[in-house]
Amino acid sequence: MKVRWLTQTVVILITIVTVSCSRPLENEQPSETLSPSPNPTVETSVAARYTPSPLPLTEEASTGGDQLAFVSDRRQRGDLDIWLFDLESSQAESLTADEFQDVRPAWSPDGQMLAFMSFRTRETVGIRMIGIKDGNLRVLVSPEPNASVMSFVWSGDGKSIFYTMFDGEAFESEIWQVDVETGKRQYVVAGEAPIAVSVDDQYLAFSIRGSEPRSRTVLRVLRLSDRSELTPEKENFSPSKLAWMPMGDALAVVSGEVYPPLATYTVSDEKVLLQTVDPQTAEPGTLPCDLAWSPDGTTILVTRATPTANTCRGELLLYDLDSMHYRLLPIEGPVSNPEWSTDGRWIVYGKNDTMNIYQYRNQILEQVDGEIWIAELTGLDDRPLIADSFYNGQPAWRP
Repeated sequence: MKVRWLTQTVVILITIVTVSCSRPLENEQPSETLSPSPNPTVETSVAARYTPSPLPLTEEASTGGDQLAFVSDRRQRGDLDIWLFDLESSQAESLTADEFQDVRPAWSPDGQMLAFMSFRTRETVGIRMIGIKDGNLRVLVSPEPNASVMSFVWSGDGKSIFYTMFDGEAFESEIWQVDVETGKRQYVVAGEAPIAVSVDDQYLAFSIRGSEPRSRTVLRVLRLSDRSELTPEKENFSPSKLAWMPMGDALAVVSGEVYPPLATYTVSDEKVLLQTVDPQTAEPGTLPCDLAWSPDGTTILVTRATPTANTCRGELLLYDLDSMHYRLLPIEGPVSNPEWSTDGRWIVYGKNDTMNIYQYRNQILEQVDGEIWIAELTGLDDRPLIADSFYNGQPAWRP
């Protein structure tokens, strides 16, 4: 039986309402600009800077890019903020501090800007971003009356962001592109999450759904130069996560169905060819729902989870792309949101993350638990990195 994953943005998709809304105008400017005072990166409260119990990484284990963005409720005000953690000093500082629910931080390719999905409770979802050096916080995509941002990805050059917008009244999803500097937006194509943009900005991979009721999603690739839509050689499974190889033209796909758990495609001007595929079916009662390429593009981390509560938390598998075989990492779970260090020697992930369990009836985010851990790529030497009495989750390693 097909299980539809809502992907990692499920935490905030539930705020979609059902009043009328028209498509946003092209080149529409964001409606709001925030300039926090005095400085969003400097807090005077005790909660703003702290030293958690785990020790910092040793000099031998230095990662090169030694900062993480993460989500936390440590102010205990009923909202989620974006924080920045320094691995060398084991200290954190807040990047946002307001009444918004801020989730899913994602770094620009140069590591100078951080975008994230943001909403007030019971409202639809938009995108905000902050400059790390100047602390300038602004709205990039304003939420529509009944249309929410469902997911987003940075372009390869860091000059724009592609995002999916779901219309709750028409029950339709579209993909848009917004210029980071000007805020101008343009419609790209009808499609839905998951989405992924190639590093060279030539291709956009996305999902589309058939016209029949309850039809499954299938993979499509859009050539951005002329908006030509390419159909894969084989499309016999429904993607739950897409990711492009850090360097190259390979696209990795994990399936929201039993077979195959993982496949890779090569993309050219006219063709989307199946390159490698896991010959096995997923373990009974589990499905893959997340993936992350290693920086050198030789291995892929896959999260294999039990499909309950529309969350992606479970075991971590490490795939060797040459043999298309995997090994189960010896990490006690459930874990979520795996990320590689910039040198490929370490992985960071959420553990026991239950924040994204949503109570539909009373519209409350259940923020009850969550820690951030780090381990060697073999899964050994795993230890807590940010673990205290607050919710901590959704780590994003700075490039």
